[in-house]
Formats: sequence, structure tokens, C-alpha cells
Amino acid sequence: MIGWVRRRRDGWHGRSRHAQVEASTRWTLMCLPWIMLLAGLGPLPAQAADTPTATALAWTVLGLNTVLCATTSLVVDRALGAYLGERRAPWGATVVLAAQGAVAAGFTTWLVVADNRNGDVAEGMALMVCVGSTLMPYSLLVRPRRTVWVLTGAVALGTAVFAAVGVRGVDLLSLASVTTVGGLAMSLSTRSSAWYIAVMRELDDARETQSRLAVAEERLRFGRDLHDVLGRNLSVIALKSELAVQLARRGPHCPDAALDQMVEVQRIARDSQREVRDVVRGYREADLATELAGARGVLRAAGIDCRVASRNGDERPPEPVRAALGWAVREGATNVLRHADASWCEIAVRVAGTAAVLTVENDGVREDGRATAGAAAEGGAGLAGLRERLAGLHGTLGTERPTPATFRLTTEIPLHGRPETDQDGRGTPPPAGEETGMGTGDGDDRTTDGSRGRRAEKAAVGAAGCATTTEGPR
Repeated sequence: MIGWVRRRRDGWHGRSRHAQVEASTRWTLMCLPWIMLLAGLGPLPAQAADTPTATALAWTVLGLNTVLCATTSLVVDRALGAYLGERRAPWGATVVLAAQGAVAAGFTTWLVVADNRNGDVAEGMALMVCVGSTLMPYSLLVRPRRTVWVLTGAVALGTAVFAAVGVRGVDLLSLASVTTVGGLAMSLSTRSSAWYIAVMRELDDARETQSRLAVAEERLRFGRDLHDVLGRNLSVIALKSELAVQLARRGPHCPDAALDQMVEVQRIARDSQREVRDVVRGYREADLATELAGARGVLRAAGIDCRVASRNGDERPPEPVRAALGWAVREGATNVLRHADASWCEIAVRVAGTAAVLTVENDGVREDGRATAGAAAEGGAGLAGLRERLAGLHGTLGTERPTPATFRLTTEIPLHGRPETDQDGRGTPPPAGEETGMGTGDGDDRTTDGSRGRRAEKAAVGAAGCATTTEGPR
């Protein structure tokens, strides 16, 4: 038994917040008729007239309403699935439920007659359970206006029946009022809860679609950049290669011209390689200010209260340090979104002595003590790669639990540490002026654009030379 409870508890904590809210809403709707039953019909047998017939009718009404509530719980769950588009509408079960409600209402009317025509609160609550339980699944299958009309007709019919059997004055008004208010509350609460679940699902679908569109847009942008970089150069390479082949076929009198064309092809290919590396490096770099603003916007869009505090004082961290901190912000925000169940997140950047310190703290630790964000920090591929980047700057990455409900990711990088590059090319970029396999160093955008412009001019001149040489031999 204890193991079953623990499994249920772990399964509950393993759900997302949206799944928890939807499950609790479903169970609340299924329990609503039982709440009304226990609140109003519990004292019904004791309040009936002290006659064998009235007592027997009171217990019968209580039993019929118990069966009615059990049927309502099952039909409401199916009707909610139909409202959300998960299954077909349970019209047959709804008709059976309406028949049960009508039988329970008939015995309640008989009880009112046997109870000396005194329509007290308990009997009014019994009628409310009969009408409200029937309308709960019905309100999910039709429009609200039709539900109101059906409730109005049921109350009018019940009032006429009670008036015909001799209920008068305040007792008649009490029965009609309790039935109307209770039936309206039960049906509207069911409809509004189902609408709330549907809206939450639409929001989740919209966020997922937005994420997919963002990825697709980034792929298209990357493809456009590669096309702009490689399209022209590859065309020139193809043209000059074809020219070199033609010159080589014409005999030994023009080997120098063919050789010059292949040297130019080699130069353009190297320029293309450097440009592609510049493009890739531009995608791999992370600006700290941009990443802080992006993390705040993304987390707030996900419903997480994100606060960003930057206290650098008079000293600004070097560019390699700021780029590494930007990567830490990106990975920390990604872990909060993917692995934590947080309601707030606090990102702080400060310069402490001779080191830059970044902390990402959130309350995403689950109640059972498991912090999925922490687990990701220990073994996730993203943070493992981040540790490699930080190692190139002699930085460290740590995780801790300040309180049982919070999780903190801390990144610390020395301000004056010399960047290093791993053997496989990973790590932080070298300083400006040092050329590696990833291209030039941390030059600004104007320098990069200028070098690309010079390379474009050279390629254009080479293409013009190629065309001139082609016309000469012909």
C-alpha cells in the first residue's frame, strides 16, 4: 500500500504543471456532484417526517442520487474528452443519465408529498443534485444558451409539478430557487473548467509551434548566409576550373595560363573556407547583453518571472569572458525551460575581485527533492560542452541547493585568464589577430565586413581575368 502511494506521488510530481492543473480540474469536476450530495442530502433521512413511508422515501432518494452521482462522474469525464476533441460525444450515456435524474426527481416529489408538503432545504438540495448532475455533461456537448433553456424548462416543469401536489408559498419558492441556482452553478462551472483546459492546451500548442517556427527560421537564415557566401565563389571556381581544363587541352603552348587559373581557384577556395568559418563562428558566438535580454524574454513568455541583475562596477569583463558568460546564460535558461518546474528565475552577473561570476537561480526543485535541472547540470550534454568552453578560460561551473526548493547554477571565470583551445578545436575563441581553424579572432563586425569586401573585390577581378583569358585563345 505504501509503495503504491509513493508511486502515485512520484507520478504526480513527474508531471508538468499544465498536466497537474488539467488533472486536478478533471478530478474536481468528477467530485462536484458528490460534494453537493454530501453537503445537502446527508441529513435528508433525519429531516423526513416520522412516518415509515417518508423515511423509506428519504433513503430511496439518497440511494438514487448516489447512483446518479456515480454515473455523472463517468459521463462528465467522457463529455470532457469530447469537448476537447479526444473522443466522440457520449449522447447515449447522457440520455441514460437524464433518465436516472428524472427518476430521482420523481421520488423526490413523492417525498415532498409524503413529508406533509414541506419543501425544506434538504429536498431542494436533492432536486438540485438531480438537475445539476444531468446538466453537467450536457453543458459540454451543446452551447451554453441551450443549457440555460433546458435548465429553465426543467425548473418550470418542477415548479408546476410541486404546485400541483399542493406545495405553496415560501416552500415552493425555496424549491425553485435552490434548483435554479444549484443547476446553473454546476453546469456553468463544468463548462468554464473545460474551456480553461482547452485554452491551456492551445497555449501549449502555440508555444510548441512558435519554437518550431523559430528553429525553422534560424535554419533558413543560416541557409541564406551560406548561399550568399558560397554561391558567388562556387560559380567562379566552376568557371575557372572549366577554363583551366580548356587551356590544358590546347597543348603544351599554354601550361602557364592553366596553372594560373588553378592557383586562382585555390585562392578562391581558401577564401570561401575562411568565409564559411566566419559564418559558423558568428552563429557560435554569444553576446552577454543579447543573451540576458533573450533569456528574460523567453522565460517571461513561458510564464516564469525572470529578474536580471548586472553589477559589473567600473571594470568590464574582456570579450572572451563575456562571450563565455553569454553561453552560460543560454544554457542556464534552456535548463530552466526544459528540466525545471519554476515560477521564478533570477540571473545575476557581477565582478567579484579578479573573476566574473554568473548565477542562475530558480525554484524549479520538485517537492520530492529531485531537481531535474540539477541532474541535467551533472550529466547533460549542453552543460558538459559549457564546461569545456569554460575550461579554456580557466573557468568553473558549479551547482548547489541554497534551500530545499531552489537550485542555483554558478559560473566563475577569471578576468585575466588566457584563453585556450582544445585539440579538437573546441573551446573559447583566441584573441584578435591570432588565426586558427575557426578564422580570425574577435574582430568587430566592421573589420569582418571589410575583409569580406576585399575578398569580394579579388574574386571579381579574378573572374574578369578569367573572361579575358578565355576570349584570347579563342
